[in-house]
Amino acid sequence: MSILVYDIGTSKIKAGIYTDDGKKMSEAVKDNKIIFPRNGWAEQDPNFWLESINEMASLLIKKTEKIEAIGITGQMIGLVPVDKNFNPLGNAIIWLDSRANAEAEEIMQNIPLMDFLEITGGIPSGKDVISKILWLRNNMGEVFEKTFYFLDVKDFLIARLTGRAVTDISTASVRGLVDIRKRDYSDDILNFLKIDRDRLPEITDASNIVGEWKEKYGKIEVVNGSGDAFVTPFGAGAVSDGKVHYYLGTSGWASTHSDSYLLNEERGIGSVPSAIPGKWLFISESESAGSCLDWFMENTGLKNNYKMVDSLSSKSTPGSGRLIFLPWLYGERSPILDVYVRGGFINLSLSHKLEDLLRSIFEGVSFNTRWMLEGIGESGIKFKEINAVGGGAKSNVWMQILSDVTGMNVNVMEDPQNATMKGIALISLISLNKIKNFVEAEKYVRIKNKFSPDENNRGIYDELFDKFKGLYESLRGIFESLNSTGGE
Repeated sequence: MSILVYDIGTSKIKAGIYTDDGKKMSEAVKDNKIIFPRNGWAEQDPNFWLESINEMASLLIKKTEKIEAIGITGQMIGLVPVDKNFNPLGNAIIWLDSRANAEAEEIMQNIPLMDFLEITGGIPSGKDVISKILWLRNNMGEVFEKTFYFLDVKDFLIARLTGRAVTDISTASVRGLVDIRKRDYSDDILNFLKIDRDRLPEITDASNIVGEWKEKYGKIEVVNGSGDAFVTPFGAGAVSDGKVHYYLGTSGWASTHSDSYLLNEERGIGSVPSAIPGKWLFISESESAGSCLDWFMENTGLKNNYKMVDSLSSKSTPGSGRLIFLPWLYGERSPILDVYVRGGFINLSLSHKLEDLLRSIFEGVSFNTRWMLEGIGESGIKFKEINAVGGGAKSNVWMQILSDVTGMNVNVMEDPQNATMKGIALISLISLNKIKNFVEAEKYVRIKNKFSPDENNRGIYDELFDKFKGLYESLRGIFESLNSTGGE
């Protein structure tokens, strides 16, 4: 028996077949296009997601024995307005979209900030689903009124497969609609938005079976699952309390499980209900990580040539000739919460070469990651190593730089680019009672490579890290004047 899993990423849609012992048998990948209608807007076509998972199912299922279950994960903090038959009423507004900055201000004017923080665990921003729903009400009233359900990405696909509007507490919690301590929708917030509870998906455990996909392949059970940030710890072997994993994909995040609610408001790091019932996931999320490298490669003729990138960047020296890259290409959540901040190369000169620019991207993202990890440590979590996953973890050069910059041991897990698929596969196996419990899932994940910090590079990276943080303080006002509504 096998399971079919999907990861609806921002840039890629992945599908995989996994065995009962958590091993990947086959996979398929499709590009996922982002639509940028205006500055600060980011959308995707939900019908393309649906077409893609059907196409991939046809490709993969014929290569295996009976499929017992389907698990779906993917990007979160998206808004998919649908009618009563779960047909989308337009493009999905995805997590990158920051059109609702004015609505975030409106929320703070009507709900005291400390009350909102106490209820949701976060501070409203223009990228949050609560702000996007309010934007829809303020700017597309007809669509708002026609919307039967306000769904997220994986919940839309589950609804189309099963005919049931359902979500998990983790995915629901990052939308700004949930009282995270009660682990249920907040009546105060729903009253402010003027939406009824029945226009939101039912909340149930991530490991629950929520329906069946009744297609030509027979009846296949569908697992509720959770969003990418909540299933990836399973694929990274970081389920036990205090184990920290770092995901380096389009975006980047670091997280750890905890029995208690933790908060580092200054660094934009908060706790949300974990996919493990009763647990919290303390998570720091960066908007732009691997996307910084992809953007540079696409615009310099290096697209998809990752071996060349590693080869070139290794020719530069630690510190990249004192060139500093700021990786905030689409605003930031953590370690700074700032929708207006943007990226850039600082101290660029005629002496710098392509290899210096590439290495500085690796270093800039690593500086940002160190800032995130320090924020986790400031909250009482003691750790000296991280488990690294995501497409960026395939680069040995980048992983050594990450180890040098953070001063930590970095464990790169097996098949790191598919850790999110592995995570939803393991949760699906828990749903089917193939794995006894959540912590036991760690036994199904292995370390591929280990990197230790080179102390010879510590001095230069400590110095540049301090300058990296100082650059934000020096430039934040300029970024706001350039990128706020009044500055467009």
